Amino acid sequence: MWLLLGAFLNTVCLAVATQMVEERMLRSESRRALYEQYQREVAIWIPIRDFVPALQAMLPGGSAPSPPWLHAHRE
Repeated sequence: MWLLLGAFLNTVCLAVATQMVEERMLRSESRRALYEQYQREVAIWIPIRDFVPALQAMLPGGSAPSPPWLHAHRE
């Protein structure tokens, strides 16, 4: 019971702190463009864009063709 409550409270605190930092980064004009670029380049939860090419490089033969969804959102 206490373990679950502690994990839940930790998650809530982390979510609130993350939201506060994001709002602060977007408020500052000097940081806004850099932070928006960071948001476009880094996955939110799972770094799948970095994971798939790294996994392909470990396969025999070096690499395999990237799936089309991997780079569909990039400009």
